[in-house]
Amino acid sequence: MKRTRKGVDNMLAEERKDIILKELYEEGKILVQDLSHDTNVSAETIRRDLKELENEGLLKRVHGGAILAKKINGELPINIRKTIYKESKEIIAYKALKYINEGDTIFLDSSSTSMQIAESLEQFNHLKVITNSFFIAETLTKMNNIQLILLGGNFNEKNYSFIGQSAQDALSQYYADACFISSTGVNQKGWLADSSESEAHIRKLMLEHSDKKYFVLDDTKIYRSSTYIIGNLNQFTGILSNKKLPTELTTLLNNDAIILDD
Repeated sequence: MKRTRKGVDNMLAEERKDIILKELYEEGKILVQDLSHDTNVSAETIRRDLKELENEGLLKRVHGGAILAKKINGELPINIRKTIYKESKEIIAYKALKYINEGDTIFLDSSSTSMQIAESLEQFNHLKVITNSFFIAETLTKMNNIQLILLGGNFNEKNYSFIGQSAQDALSQYYADACFISSTGVNQKGWLADSSESEAHIRKLMLEHSDKKYFVLDDTKIYRSSTYIIGNLNQFTGILSNKKLPTELTTLLNNDAIILDD
């Protein structure tokens, strides 16, 4: 992480934590000494930040720093998620476009990968997109070819999404040609799980109310677990990833499932 000390002397704790999480999710590990230097605060302050983030379920502390936790129970803020693994998400979005047809109605969840898909929809003449994501809605309002349906509900500030019973009731009124959903991770048995119970409910409904179902994931989510179940790989029409998936996972898919992971 390249960062000068100018302008960070009075950095707020939340800003500092965002820097810590972005570095961690890009590199896979972080060191207290490096973070102390880069943010111009004491090592003790960084250790306190790491302890708080570990308590939120976003990382695992180790001697001298922290690593990604195998089980993620906290919600990584969308302002961080949308800036990391950008190239991987662009690859996945390009693959997703192959499975969207003119005139389709599609569900896009509030994941940063779905945000990348949304940014690529200008090439179609007409689509109907149903989403609970504020950022996706904001992107699609600039496209005249998109009929947008934004689900209402309680506003989730971390995800900039709409959740809760109102959002679920609204979603249950629709059926889509295809859905594109992600998750916090997928475990060795093929279970998709989310760190947010409310987001898991929305994704599960999208899965149930779609003809074709696509799981979009970057390789960092493989063999990572969380708390709230969305579904299993055997429910999906296809799985779209930026890197080749382990055979242990692909064998869990139905025989006619599409696998785009190269």
